[in-house]
Amino acid sequence: MSGDPEQAYFVDRIAEEILTALAAFKQLQVIARNSSFAFKNRPTDVREVGRRLGVRYVLEGSVRRTAGRVRMTAQLIETERGAHLWAERFESALADVFDLQDEITAGVVAAIEPAIHREEIERTRRKRPENLVAYDFFLRALPHLYAMTPSENDAAMELLERALAEEPHFAAALAYAAWGLEQRLSRAWPNVDESDRPRAVAYARRALAAGPDDANIVAIAGFVLATIGRDPRSGLSTLRRATPLNPHSALVCNFAGTANLFAGDLEEAQRRLQIAKRLSPSDPSGFLLTTALGCSHLLSGDPETALTLCAQSAAMNPNWDFTWWVLAAAAGEQGDPVKAREALANLLRLRPKAPIAFPAFRVFIDPARRDLILQGLAKTGLWAARGE
Repeated sequence: MSGDPEQAYFVDRIAEEILTALAAFKQLQVIARNSSFAFKNRPTDVREVGRRLGVRYVLEGSVRRTAGRVRMTAQLIETERGAHLWAERFESALADVFDLQDEITAGVVAAIEPAIHREEIERTRRKRPENLVAYDFFLRALPHLYAMTPSENDAAMELLERALAEEPHFAAALAYAAWGLEQRLSRAWPNVDESDRPRAVAYARRALAAGPDDANIVAIAGFVLATIGRDPRSGLSTLRRATPLNPHSALVCNFAGTANLFAGDLEEAQRRLQIAKRLSPSDPSGFLLTTALGCSHLLSGDPETALTLCAQSAAMNPNWDFTWWVLAAAAGEQGDPVKAREALANLLRLRPKAPIAFPAFRVFIDPARRDLILQGLAKTGLWAARGE
């Protein structure tokens, strides 16, 4: 937009970097640069672009470089309806071209990933094909899986099993099925079965065999192996392989951070969770990583920060009981009886018969970490009064 033809290469390079980063998401088929660039600087209707290239989404934008600064605008549009899904503006000093390209690419990809994920879920809600294939079953399972409740988990697992009946080597369905079973086991939900643990481990290993180069699959499988698989060495090693496969994935960072919280290095847990939070600031499931980050601070001896983060998480989703466990323990460590009483009241609202040895604490491979949380709960002076 600067009017300087000599900047064309600069703009093209940014576009190429974004295309390359998008292509790292194995669930997306990204049109290569030559086809995409055919529409450069042309006032073409996105619906026409969709028809001609056979794509469901178009990312379009502009670049302006002046006085040592670069400004970029971008918007994501669904081609079928011409609906705008996401828009953002980026601006930075042009100190280093390559660093700037990395910053813009990371920002765009991080924003596009959850937008596409949510749109794909909504698309399957709107249109149910008569002859469902494995991918349709998989997409329909996702909103149930992310709901994090026993009944929704049942619905998700049924759909994932149907997807696997259609395609037994469907790597994504295998990974998410492993995660679904992990949810049951770590939460000790009523729908848990004694066969769920070996099934989850088997699904995780099959997912790794079927999708060894897909960052999301590798991350989920590694998380399952490290936690309920009780194999932190293998699980964390697997998670370390996921990051290079897609360094801009909030999902990868989230699972890596949470796995380290339960079974690895606390500093690495905080670093990964903070990156995930930055990469996906408007993620509907952000309460999960915010609580995990709060828990990491509690275990690191910083209950004040843990209180702040868990309060933020509770504001996002007051029905995630693990948040209230951590918040109550942090309040106990801080000596704040008012916050402790409120947290425990909310906890008992969600879990009226919750025992002191909350089953979710079993995911902590190091029993000392579990004991720190129980110690904080004991310091509230309220939990013991219930005779637990």
